[in-house]
Amino acid sequence: MSFTGNYVDADTALRTGLVNHIVPHAELLPFTLAIAASIVGIDQATMRAIRANYEKGWRTTGQACLDLEHEAFLSWRVAPEQVEQRRAGIIDRGRSQQSPA
Repeated sequence: MSFTGNYVDADTALRTGLVNHIVPHAELLPFTLAIAASIVGIDQATMRAIRANYEKGWRTTGQACLDLEHEAFLSWRVAPEQVEQRRAGIIDRGRSQQSPA
């Protein structure tokens, strides 16, 4: 697209991974606000660490980027007993974000 200037339709963009959602215009703002609420609900120290890792990754290439990802994985790895605690937190966060029926 960058080289040719050609556009793709929404279905093609979704199928090829250029976008991850197609939302009708009338639903765009509520959908976007829901995504923003989900991001804000994540532990902010974790979010900052992820963002910092992305920034480092954008400044490097190939194996160096993979090494950064591996280093991040090792630093955020948790003991098996912590997995259930985190899972419960995610489930609770999801329940609190659900709309009343």
